[in-house]
Amino acid sequence: MSLALFSGLVLQVVALLIVIARVRGRWFTHLGALFVIVACVYHGLAEVLEALFPGHNDYRLMVTRDALDAWVAMVGIGILVFALTYSLCLRTGRSQKTDGPELRVLPDWRLLLILTIPGYLLAISDSGGLSNYWVVGLSNEFTSVITLLTGLAYLCSSQLSRRRLILVLVAQSLALMLLGERSAVLFSDIVTLCMAARWGIRVRWARLLPLGILVALLLVTISATRVVTQNHNLTGTASDRLSSLTEGFGSLVGLSPNSSAVYEGIVDDFAYRVDGNSFGAMLYTRQSDGWAPAGFGPLGSDLRLIVPSFLNPNKLGGDSSTVEEKASLVAHYGLQEGIDYIITTLTVVYGCFGATGLFLGAALLGVFFAAADRWLANRYTLSAALIGISAVTCIVTIEQGLRVYFVTARGLLVLLALVRIAQLIGMQQKHGGERADGAFRVRG
Repeated sequence: MSLALFSGLVLQVVALLIVIARVRGRWFTHLGALFVIVACVYHGLAEVLEALFPGHNDYRLMVTRDALDAWVAMVGIGILVFALTYSLCLRTGRSQKTDGPELRVLPDWRLLLILTIPGYLLAISDSGGLSNYWVVGLSNEFTSVITLLTGLAYLCSSQLSRRRLILVLVAQSLALMLLGERSAVLFSDIVTLCMAARWGIRVRWARLLPLGILVALLLVTISATRVVTQNHNLTGTASDRLSSLTEGFGSLVGLSPNSSAVYEGIVDDFAYRVDGNSFGAMLYTRQSDGWAPAGFGPLGSDLRLIVPSFLNPNKLGGDSSTVEEKASLVAHYGLQEGIDYIITTLTVVYGCFGATGLFLGAALLGVFFAAADRWLANRYTLSAALIGISAVTCIVTIEQGLRVYFVTARGLLVLLALVRIAQLIGMQQKHGGERADGAFRVRG
């Protein structure tokens, strides 16, 4: 291990310890602490996994070890800058005790369930004439989020309890498993846990262990299914997807003659998933060779992407670099196209603005998340719930770069409209069509 790599990993550990101490171990309820944890997974744990499972990450064939070590050291400084800035700007207040009735800020979970079912059924059925863009968008931007909202609404529909939380986590994990996306299962559970913790539910790690084992089994089953079916995405009807998942699970428990090959494929499938350093090292190499940072170009593509298709029907036509942040960076730095590079929020900031921009951007992100945590503290309103869910979603989907912040902001506006409509229907049913003045005002 080189000195640069060791220094980068140590800086990440120091940053992690700083924020954990600052939030007094309550990282589930603090966005900044969660950001540091996720960043350390993609930029620190990635190197540990590479050491444990060498030769399974093809991205490492595209960069030199020296460039990787230098990048880890640089991003380690960035994470530390974020941790220090966040810790200095965060002001913690006294937590207020809450109960179920005070948290009934989401619409009736049954109404949300009605909104969820059509989109969910379409997402797990044959896509038919729909384009991949709409299928993926439906799965990621509507089905997963609305399923998450339904679970959270059920969670706070009566007295909060650990048992109800576990029920929600298990139900949504099993439902989202049929989408065939590991991220949908894992990220939804993390968001639910973070919101439940913010609402005052305390769950001991020992009680989460069985759930963690179940989620890990679901994730591995999805990976095994991909290996067995040789298809990255589950397709077909719900019964076809269930059959494929059953076949994948059978290969895990030795019911398939190719179980050893399946295990090898699972390692290949997992080894690169949290490698947030290879792409950063490629950008570091280019900038070291004299390439200028990309500037605001990739961010402009994010703005064009969030424009609704009915306003710009041709936005996905032509060069993908004009509507896709990662493609814009790949084109600017002359990297090989057609590869699904894994980017992170800090990698995109570095690619756009260089080393100085990385450190300044990390500091600004620290200020932003500290302000968000201050605003969300002890706020139990509809707006706070939706903004909290959106913020956690942006953090855990760090591999989507800065693009996820733009897309999530667009989705947040849509969700606010949907839940207000659902709230209007619920209030009309409750009061026989009468609507009290100010009944739908969102505080915060």
